[in-house]
Order: sequence, then structure tokens, then C-alpha cells
Amino acid sequence: MRLVCQWVLLRAARHVERLRLRVELDHQQLDAAAELETALVAMLVGCGAAGRLSELDLSLVHVPFGLSSWLSALRSLQKLQISAMASLQGLGAECRLVAAGPLHTLTDLEVLWLSGYPIVAMSDVTELASLRRLTMDDVEMASLPLEGLSILEYLFLSRSGYLPDSLALPASLETLRINGVSTSSMVALHAAMRQATQLTCLLLQGISSLTGLPLELACLERLQDFGWEVSPELNDYGLRQLPAGPWLNSVTRLVLPALKAETG
Repeated sequence: MRLVCQWVLLRAARHVERLRLRVELDHQQLDAAAELETALVAMLVGCGAAGRLSELDLSLVHVPFGLSSWLSALRSLQKLQISAMASLQGLGAECRLVAAGPLHTLTDLEVLWLSGYPIVAMSDVTELASLRRLTMDDVEMASLPLEGLSILEYLFLSRSGYLPDSLALPASLETLRINGVSTSSMVALHAAMRQATQLTCLLLQGISSLTGLPLELACLERLQDFGWEVSPELNDYGLRQLPAGPWLNSVTRLVLPALKAETG
């Protein structure tokens, strides 16, 4: 891997526009982690300095170090995907965490995808004025104040198990996808939906109850696609009747649990 990084840095960095990397360490390779980190950072900084790198997909598996010093050099990035897998057994919690670094320097970033355990300051995310698509997969977060992202169109929150108590959505949001949220977190979703009046697509998966949601659903005058999918073993559905309202004039696609919903 170090040789590949060195070759890219010396021979190809000025030409690279899209870069996809998967880095995985086992027990025998941990002693070489520092050298690998140095080579990776040098390569990424070199690609960033050339000003052509627009897309980066970085998958880190069992990596016990953080990569943070390179992000500020990648100012040309338009799409960033970071995935951090769980730690090796017995190696300690430090193997789980990957510091994603200062995101606010990426002023051209339009697409951000975070998965696993990247540590990202949410204040940095909220300063990404060019962001149009945001995906957070199994990322722990205490708050998600996104109302300042004035052109954000797509938000996908997946497998986090809960929603942050403070979830603020921008009025520009058109697609909202939520997967695997507990019933206790639905209050945050109800409040957030009152802000997202321009939604055209609302997809909810792995949520056992939609109690209270119809009130917000009925006011979505532009909604075209509504999906609510649950696992067969879940029986606390909460949705007994589809509400009347302006949304019925625009919706063109419904995905609902069979025999669990009646039209109003």
C-alpha cells in the first residue's frame, strides 16, 4: 500500500480527479500503521495540491489511527465519502475512531457521506454552504442543526437507532430518508417535518410506529413519494388511517404495510 501511495504521489497526483481507497489492517500490520498513515496523508495532500481531485471515497477497516491533516488540502473536493468499520477485537476503543478533520474548509463540497465512526464536528457540517446531499450511516450525533444549509436537497439518516433531540431541517429539503429509528425518537422527526414543507419524497424504513406522523404528512403539498416499510415482526404500527389533506393531490407513489392503513 505504501508503494502505491508513493507512486500516485510522484507520478499521477496532478492527474487524479476521482480516488477510491480501501485501507484494512490486521494484527500483524499494526506496527506499520504510522508509516502507512504518513504515506496516505502525503498522497492525499499531493492530490489536493494539484487542484483536480473532485471525488474521494475512503474506506477504513480496523485502522487504529486518524486521518485529519489532509482534508484542508482538498479544497477542490465536490464529493466525499468516509467509511470507518469497527475495531479489531481486543485492540481498544481507539481503533474504532477516525477523525475526519476540518470539513468547513471544503467550500465546494456538494455531497457528503459518512458511515461508521468518523468523528465530525457538526458545526463544520453546518458551514458547508454548497452541500446538496448528506448521508449519515450509523453515525452518533447529539444534534443535527441543518437549517442553515440553504440548498440541501437530500438527507439520509440510517441505522443510528435514534434521532438527535435537536434536528432542524432546511426549507430547501426535497428528499428525506430515515432508516432504523426507535419509536422514542419520533418526536424529533415530527417537529423537524414541520420545517421541511417542500418535501417531495419521504421514505421511512425500520420504524415500528408512526403515531402522530399523519398530522405532518397531511401538510406536505408537494409530496409525490411516501414510503413506510417495517419488518414483519414489528406490530406497533401506530398508523391506522391515512389523513386527508393537500398531499393527496400530489402523491403518486405509496409504500405501506399491507392491511395496516385505511384511507381517510
